[in-house]
Amino acid sequence: MNLWTLAMAAWVAGVALQLQQAALASLAWAQLACAMATLVVIALAVAMKRRRRWPALPILLCLACTLLAWGSTTWRAQVRLSEALPLSWQDEDLVLEGQVLGLPTQQGLRLGFDVAVHRLSRRGQPLGDSTPSRVTLYWEAGDDLGRVQAGQDWRWPVRLQAPPRVGNPGGFDAALWLFSKGVRATGSVRNKGGPAQLLRSPSHVWSAGAVDRLRQSIRDGIRREVPDVRLAGVLAGLTIGDQSGIERDDWDIFRRTSVSHLISISGLHIAMVGWMGSALLAWCWRRSSRLMHRVPAPVVQLLSGVLVAAAYSVLAGWGVPAQRTVCMMAVWALLKLGGRPWPWPPVWLASAVVVTLMDPWALHQAGFWLSFVAVGVLMSSGTSATQPLAESWFARLGGMLKSLVHTQWLTTLSLTPLAAVIFQQVSVIGFVANLLAIPVFTVLITPLALGGVAWPALWSAAAWVLSATIQILAWMAAWSWSSTHVAMLPAGLSMLVVLAAWALVLPVPWRWRLVGLPALLSVVCLPGSWTLLPPPARGQFNLVAMDVGQGTSVLVRTASHAMVFDAGPKIGDQSDAGQRVVVPLLVALGVPRLDRLVISHRDADHVGGAASLVREVPVVLLHSSLEDAHPLRQTPAGAGGQPLKHLRCEAGQHWQWDGVDFTVVHPSAEDYARREQLSPNALSCAIRVQAVALPGREAASVFLAGDIETRQEADVVGRARASEAGTASLQSTVLVVPHHGSKTSSTPAFLRAVSPIQAVIQVGRRNGYGHPSPQVVARYDALDVARVNTPACGAFLWDSSEAPLTAPQPLALDAQQRLRLGQCWRQQARHYWEW
Repeated sequence: MNLWTLAMAAWVAGVALQLQQAALASLAWAQLACAMATLVVIALAVAMKRRRRWPALPILLCLACTLLAWGSTTWRAQVRLSEALPLSWQDEDLVLEGQVLGLPTQQGLRLGFDVAVHRLSRRGQPLGDSTPSRVTLYWEAGDDLGRVQAGQDWRWPVRLQAPPRVGNPGGFDAALWLFSKGVRATGSVRNKGGPAQLLRSPSHVWSAGAVDRLRQSIRDGIRREVPDVRLAGVLAGLTIGDQSGIERDDWDIFRRTSVSHLISISGLHIAMVGWMGSALLAWCWRRSSRLMHRVPAPVVQLLSGVLVAAAYSVLAGWGVPAQRTVCMMAVWALLKLGGRPWPWPPVWLASAVVVTLMDPWALHQAGFWLSFVAVGVLMSSGTSATQPLAESWFARLGGMLKSLVHTQWLTTLSLTPLAAVIFQQVSVIGFVANLLAIPVFTVLITPLALGGVAWPALWSAAAWVLSATIQILAWMAAWSWSSTHVAMLPAGLSMLVVLAAWALVLPVPWRWRLVGLPALLSVVCLPGSWTLLPPPARGQFNLVAMDVGQGTSVLVRTASHAMVFDAGPKIGDQSDAGQRVVVPLLVALGVPRLDRLVISHRDADHVGGAASLVREVPVVLLHSSLEDAHPLRQTPAGAGGQPLKHLRCEAGQHWQWDGVDFTVVHPSAEDYARREQLSPNALSCAIRVQAVALPGREAASVFLAGDIETRQEADVVGRARASEAGTASLQSTVLVVPHHGSKTSSTPAFLRAVSPIQAVIQVGRRNGYGHPSPQVVARYDALDVARVNTPACGAFLWDSSEAPLTAPQPLALDAQQRLRLGQCWRQQARHYWEW
C-alpha cells in the first residue's frame, strides 16, 4: 500500500481517536503535539524525496499523522470550549448585536436562526473575550417575521443558555450538533427588553450572506408556486438543501422506506448537476474553433464539472455528501488531467481527509458514514458509471435498468447493516422502494425542482410527481413489516458488522464473502447479554429514569416485560420527549414493545410524548388516570384503528411479571368521584415495584410517585398504616421524587414511610419553577438519602440486583449530588463537548 495512503488513513484515525475523549488535553499539549508531528512529517517527507528507506518509516509516518490529527482537532476544540457563555450570564437580560447567518427557519410565528455575535452586553457592560462567536436564537417575531434575512445586522434583547445537554442512551446528540456548528449558546429574543432593531441590511448583492439570501429567495419562490406546505418543504430540501420544512410524518415515511438519502442533497444530485453543467459548457465550447485551439473541450468539461458541482454544493448548504462529492470530483479531475490513474483507496481517503480538515466533527454525522461507505463500496466492487454503447435504444434501456438493479443491490447489502448500527432500524422494503424512487427522483423530480429556479412553473410539475411518489411510498411504509428496529450494538461488533457487509460486495469468490455472515446475523439475533442494558434475571427488574428535561419518563423492565411510566413533555410544536428520548432509548435497549404504558395524569410534562410513543412502539395496555375524552384515550393502536385498551389507575391494583410485583398506591376510587374538584396532580398515579429478595438482602423496590403532593402523600401513608403490612408496604430502595422536587411534595412523614436509599429528581436544567426546592433538598440530606437530578446525572440506570455502596459517590458535575445505587449515563458516556 502507498505510504501516503497509510498516512491519510492515519489522519482519519487520529481525528476519530480524539472524538472519543471524555475530556480534552490542555491547549499547550495540543500545540506541542502539532509542532512535533509537523516536524516529523516534514523530516520523513524529505527523507522519502531523497529516496532513503527505513524499515520504521511507515510506522513513524502513521504515528506522526495520527498525532497531528489528534493535536489539531484538540486545539480547535479547546478554542470552541473557551467561547462558552459564563454561568452568571445565563438566563439574564442581555443585549446582543450580531449578523444573521444561514437560512432562518419558520415554525408558525416562530423564527429560528444562527447569529454571528459582534457584541454581547449586560446593563451596558460588554461580556469580554469569552463571548460566544455564534449562537442560535428563537424569536416570536410578529410583524418582523418576513424581515429577517441572512447578512443583516440586528440588535436584540435576549436571554441565553448553554446548549442543551440531555443525556440518554440512543437518540440525537443535540450538544454535539451545535458544537460542530460552533454554536456555544442558545436563547430567545425577549419582547420585554425593548424592540429588536435592524441595524444594517446588505448594501449590494455580493455582500455578506449573499448565497443564503439567494437560497432564501428560492425557498420563498417555491412556497409561492406550490401552495401545499408539505410538498413545498420537500422541494426546498431537494433544491437548496433546506430540510426545515419537511414534516415529521414525511420523514417517517422516508425513513421506513429507506429513501431519506434521496430527499437531502446527495452525491448523486451534485454529480448530476456537475455533469449537466459541464456537458452544456463543453457543447458551447466546441462551437468555437478559436476556444478549442486554446483549451481542449475535454479539459474544459473536466474543470467546469468540478466548478459547477462546487457552486451548487454551496447553494445547497455544503453538507457532508456535497463536500465528499466535490472533493472526489476534484481529485479525479486532477488525476485525469495529469494522466495518472490512481487506485480508489487514495482518492477515497483524500476526500475523507479534506472533509475532516474542514470539520473534524463530521465523523460523528450519520451522513459522513453513509456517504463514504456507499461510495467506497461502489469503487471497491468495480462498479463503473460508464456503460458500453448498445446497438439499439431498447438494449441501452435494458443495460441501464440492469446497472440500476446491480448498483442498488450493492448499496442495499452494504448500507443496511450500517443503517442498523447508526439508526437501530432496518428497512425491509428499502431495496424495492429505492428501485422505484431513485429513477423518479433522479430523472424527474430533482431536475424539475432545479429547473424551477429558472422557470418557476416547473416547481408545480415537480410537486405533482412528488405527490404521487409520496403516496406510493406512504402505502409501502404502512405495511406492518416494512421496517424493524434492532438494539444498539457494542462498538467492536458495530465495526465488525460494517466490515462484514463490505466484504459481501467485494469482487472476490463467494466462499470468502460468506465469512462475514456470522457478524451480520448479530444484527437480527443479538444476545440479550450483549445489549447496552441486559435484561434482568427472573424476579428482578431494570430501572431507567430518563433525562427528558422538565418532565417524567421511567422505564421498568423485567425478564420478559416492559412498562413505561409517563412519556415526558411536549417540546415546541413539532417535537416531544417521546420522539426525541423515549422511543430512541427503547430501540437502543432492544425493547420491541410495551406491555403497559402508565400515564400518571394529564399534565403536559407527563403525557406530552405519549402520542409519538404509541405511534412508534406497540403498546398492549394504557394504564392511566386520564378522563374518557382525553385525545390519548382515542389514539388508535397500530394499523387496526381501534383505540388503545385502557385500564383506570386505582389504588389496590396489583399484578406480577416474572416474579416482580407491581402495586398501585394512588389515586383511590374516592378521588375519582371528586375529579372535578381536584387538580390533575391530585389524581396522579403512583406505583411501587418490588423485586424478589436475594439471599442475605431485603427485596429491592422503587416508588414511582408521579406528581402527588402533600395531601396525596398523607393519603398514601394513611392507607398504608391502615393495611396489614403497615408503612413497610411503602418502603422503597429508590424513590423517583414526587413532583420534580416541588416544595408542595416530599413531606417528612412521607419520606420516613418510604425511607429510600437513593432519590432521583427528574427536572429540567435551570427550569423556571425552581425545582428542586432547596427546602426539599434539605429534607433528603437531613435523612442521609443520596440524591441525583437528571441534568447532572443524565438517565439514571439501576438493576434491582445491585447492592448499595457503603459510601455514596459524588457526581463529577455536582459534588453535592451522590450515588449509592445505580449509574448515571452522563458519567458513563462523557464527551468533552457537553462540558
